[in-house]
Amino acid sequence: MVNFLKILKFGIAAHELGHTLGFFHAQARFDRDQFINVVYANLSPQLATQFVKQSPADNFNFGVTYDYGSIMHYSDTDMSTNRVTMLAKDKSFQHTMGNNVAPSFLDVLEMNLYYKCSEHCNANGADCKNGGYRHPRNCSTCICPDGFGGFDCTRRATPVFGAPPNCGATIKANNSDFQILNGEVSSSVENGMAPRHAQCWWHIRAPMGKRIQIRVKSVSGACSDGCFYGGTEIKARDFLRVGARICCRSDVRPLGILYSNTELAIISVFSQYKKQHFLLNIKLLIH
Repeated sequence: MVNFLKILKFGIAAHELGHTLGFFHAQARFDRDQFINVVYANLSPQLATQFVKQSPADNFNFGVTYDYGSIMHYSDTDMSTNRVTMLAKDKSFQHTMGNNVAPSFLDVLEMNLYYKCSEHCNANGADCKNGGYRHPRNCSTCICPDGFGGFDCTRRATPVFGAPPNCGATIKANNSDFQILNGEVSSSVENGMAPRHAQCWWHIRAPMGKRIQIRVKSVSGACSDGCFYGGTEIKARDFLRVGARICCRSDVRPLGILYSNTELAIISVFSQYKKQHFLLNIKLLIH
């Protein structure tokens, strides 16, 4: 059995290592007011310094966008006595805040940019798509955003960390009124906490020039800050940062309806706690 505290400590260690390597808290970025509202009335006074905003001169982010799912981002109730201290301006990301498992794709990308890790890759390396970039230790391969895979990030990511090989699919959205999508995954550890999330992805593809409307009808599974135990993630507009995450029944209604920017939307289900299951009923409507 994997010890819960060991897993939690990895996330904490990754967060603190981020500080050592030069990262500020995500909610202290100079541009954070474009993405969150800080609820100062709910902050513990002695901890309010954790929300001091950095200056652009001190906080250069190499053009990497704000990531609610960064390992450097506090949860929405941190620094209080279980009251909300941050409100996502895009409410669909309210429960994405508080990732305490591992660095996000954008965390690793920004670290590679900061330390110029990929500069030794020459023009003959991999031609990475969908925001992927050449692996600094093997320039012929790509590091892909979550949800993408293959040698050049053009394929759907394969299931990972114990998720069954047939988990996930590529689905063509059609012109019918609605399509129902159900998805579930279980932790790779039967009784206890797995070291990583079992995870799989669905790519929803619409006809060229069309968009996708997504409404989550229900979720089931353990409810936790930052969806630590597992949950459902929807990427409808930006495939690089962590998507909108939900893992509590109370999350469903506030999430509302999501619309893709393009002909693609990505859904994933992930779990690292016991036999945790998620049942997703998602309606797709083509505009």
